[in-house]
Amino acid sequence: MPGQGLRPSVVSFSAAISACASSQQWQQALGILEPMQQQAVLPSVITFSAAISACEKAAQWEQSLALLTMQQAKLKPDLVSYATVMSACERGGQWERVLAMLANIRIDGLKLTPRAFSTAIAACSRAARWEYAIDVLGSMQQQGVSPDVICCNAAITACEKAGRWDSALLVLTGMQQLALQPSIVSFSAAISACSHGEQWQRALHLMAEMSEASLEGNLISFSALVSACGSGQQWALALGFFAEMQQKGLEPNEISYNAAISACERGEEWERALLLLADMPQRRLRPNVVSFSAAISACANCEQWQRAFAILGDMQKQAVLPSVITFSATITACEKAGRWEQALHLLSQMKLGSVRPDVISYNSVVSACEWAEEWETALALLCEITKQDLRPTVVSYNAVLSSCEKASSWGTALLLLAEMPLMQLAADMIGYTAAISACSRAGQISQGIDLLNHINNDNNNNHNNNSNNNRMELEESSMSQLPLSFTAWALATLGVRDAELAHDTARRALARLKETTHPQKELSTLAWALSMLGVVDQEVFAELSKQASSSIAAFTLQDLLLLSWGMAACFPSAELFSLIQAEVIARLTVMRFEGRSQAALAVLTDRVLGVVWACRFASRLQDELLAAARNALAQIGVGRLDAPSIGNSATQSSLEMFSEPHVALDLPDRLVIVKPPGWEVYDQHERFEDRQMLSFLKALSSCQWPILGDIRHQHGFLHRLDVPNSGLILAAKTYEAFYDLRLQLSAGRIARDYVVLCHGWVPAQIHEITAPVNWRGTSATVAGGQGRPSRTQLTVLSHLRSKGGDAFSLVAIRILTGRRHQIRSHTSYIGHSL
Repeated sequence: MPGQGLRPSVVSFSAAISACASSQQWQQALGILEPMQQQAVLPSVITFSAAISACEKAAQWEQSLALLTMQQAKLKPDLVSYATVMSACERGGQWERVLAMLANIRIDGLKLTPRAFSTAIAACSRAARWEYAIDVLGSMQQQGVSPDVICCNAAITACEKAGRWDSALLVLTGMQQLALQPSIVSFSAAISACSHGEQWQRALHLMAEMSEASLEGNLISFSALVSACGSGQQWALALGFFAEMQQKGLEPNEISYNAAISACERGEEWERALLLLADMPQRRLRPNVVSFSAAISACANCEQWQRAFAILGDMQKQAVLPSVITFSATITACEKAGRWEQALHLLSQMKLGSVRPDVISYNSVVSACEWAEEWETALALLCEITKQDLRPTVVSYNAVLSSCEKASSWGTALLLLAEMPLMQLAADMIGYTAAISACSRAGQISQGIDLLNHINNDNNNNHNNNSNNNRMELEESSMSQLPLSFTAWALATLGVRDAELAHDTARRALARLKETTHPQKELSTLAWALSMLGVVDQEVFAELSKQASSSIAAFTLQDLLLLSWGMAACFPSAELFSLIQAEVIARLTVMRFEGRSQAALAVLTDRVLGVVWACRFASRLQDELLAAARNALAQIGVGRLDAPSIGNSATQSSLEMFSEPHVALDLPDRLVIVKPPGWEVYDQHERFEDRQMLSFLKALSSCQWPILGDIRHQHGFLHRLDVPNSGLILAAKTYEAFYDLRLQLSAGRIARDYVVLCHGWVPAQIHEITAPVNWRGTSATVAGGQGRPSRTQLTVLSHLRSKGGDAFSLVAIRILTGRRHQIRSHTSYIGHSL
């Protein structure tokens, strides 16, 4: 223009700056301001607004703010200038500056608009300051501005990002009170907030409200709903909505798939998770680190460690860099499967690669060592955490303490507890429980009692231990601060034989039960512990039963087992046992067994059989529970690999031939064998190396029955007999038969009869012995007082007298509970040892 004799005007300069802003050339836009000053052309409000806009579009909030300051020195900024600078600062995370400018707009006498407020709310949202966002929204009407849908949506989004689902729903409800129609964005953000808060039912309700408002769900709302159902462990619902969105013509994206895979992870549906992961490339979607990590976690939850490793390998082949979360999930898969060496290998890979292990990674490896009883390796890893400039957590110490517990390393456990305060960590009940169990396993009862006294005294701000190794003085004020069941559990675990102390502990627990409700785990553990301690206080068990009955659906299967076991001998309430059985039946009916690891199935089997046993002991066993258990165990058994076997019902040898083991009854999937005296069942002690019943069965089957090599399933033997004894033993050829036999035994459908010779003349009127039995490690089993509930029926066959004048009784015995050395301890209990 100067070359043509024309002098640029403010309009010309402003237009040039606007052109630079449109093409995001912010530096050129600022460069035009300098010639304006040189040519004495005063910038107008429009000029500054255009320059500010150029900086805002380029995310240059500092430059925008500087221009606003420059403008304030020369001209009064208009609302457009303020709004643009606020937008730039919002994008730059400068929420406090945005709020300051909101106040300046009012000071400068400009009229506030909903846009200014929505920008301020969005700035608070971006900075995770949801409470300020709500305050800004609430102040709008006070300042004469009516909130619009955009402002409310920004506030809901702020609550959603902070996981404040309750506040998000309040804003959504408030929109209706302001006569504002919530948009699809409003509902989607609210559903997402419910997802973060694991409020899947509220998310479903919001989706229904959308439909009533004639709003069609979009990709964002459906993805949020899938995520909400997944976070609530409703994997079936999540996959249902994932399918519905596709039926409505919505093409799922990476976020949708990740939400669906995560739902499968939480629902332990690892196979479905892998199918979804494999389907992503078919949709031209590239799985990202979140996709792979969620799939690995799904495998970890189901102990599919080999598949987790395979996914990690595929991830690296596809050039997706694993994160620390990915590695930690794979380590967790190894941990749950007891593969501590593989977990250590992964940790080494992390240290050699570009992903630095965090304390969670180390904790998972330590936990893997815990289950493998590699306590020394776990301890070394704990030391390594600090060497890596990481701070060990309470979880780190608890994992090592649990490892010491399983190895009976009580001394190391106590040293670790003493070290925790030096690391500015406070031991919790998990750590204390592991240490007390370690003392119990090692037979260090006095050490365990000292620790229990310390815990109680510490809770009472009194560090003076009061223990004479046999008696404890527990103050009521200290016990009230501990978990309901802890003291009773510790006394039972340590085998403290003090009836008065057990009674006092029960009464204090009763007072706390009457004060408030308690977690299900505390109720079940208390029932077990009081039963073990020999407490017979009916008022305590009645209160326990009352509180448990009101929340039976919230008990885990393990807790139901402990509850039924504890109540069986002390308070066999018909109502409670009916509720327990109905709950177990309901769970078994919908439970899927495929895809679960063998270890998980073994635990599940033990819990189901334990509940059946407790119900039978309490004389409350229902046919419906027996049928449900039989069906479940049959499915579990069928899923195991078994070799076919052909048998017949003919007796193979005379029962009178006791010099060698032989088959008394051979059926297709099970058999009855005769054990001679002097033969061991399967413990492989060197003294009886050539007289093993297991070796006999292996030779008989030509090693074609896989169960014979499975110690978890007792090599197929349903029960055992002591080496000196002879008799019949039931054995299974298949896993299905083994589970069936165990169920029959737990339900009392298989009778075990013995004939024994006792010292003295057993009174003929004694027909039943009901006394708990207790033992610790390899110590002798003792009956009476406290321990596991046990029952024996007997009939005196004859009385005998030796030539020396000693009296003996020949007694037929039927054991209704299969405790260790039950016959020996029960006959000694009535004064007539074997």
